[in-house]
Amino acid sequence: MEQETLHDDPVAASTTTAQESGLLESSVALFSELRGLVHDHLQLATLEAKYACESLITMLVAGIVAAILCVSAWLGLMAAGALFLVELGLVSSAAILIMVGVNLLAVAVLYYVIRRKSQTLHFEKTLNSLRQAKFALTRTPPI
Repeated sequence: MEQETLHDDPVAASTTTAQESGLLESSVALFSELRGLVHDHLQLATLEAKYACESLITMLVAGIVAAILCVSAWLGLMAAGALFLVELGLVSSAAILIMVGVNLLAVAVLYYVIRRKSQTLHFEKTLNSLRQAKFALTRTPPI
């Protein structure tokens, strides 16, 4: 009977309708704010991605130019070394072969460093951790 009096009361009905419309307006406003916030965040992420790409391209170009300069400096050092050996009385072909040997020795050392460092690229600890987590999730509890 109490429910009937609430529905029959026009003041209570108008209050409920006002609350519902206020809630609807608040929901619409909240959704609009959320949509604007998402748009702003996506725009910011887009601008940062564009800036990151430009920075990456600049870094790659600078790296390529630096590599070319390093190669030319290395060749200059090798030529200077060969000329020094020639001035010491060594035949020029022998001096060039010695410089080639120095280059090959440097390559062998760098190859060794690369091989040792490549062993850490397998993410062995991470893979073991993931395997243990997978095992823990798939393990059935005792009954």
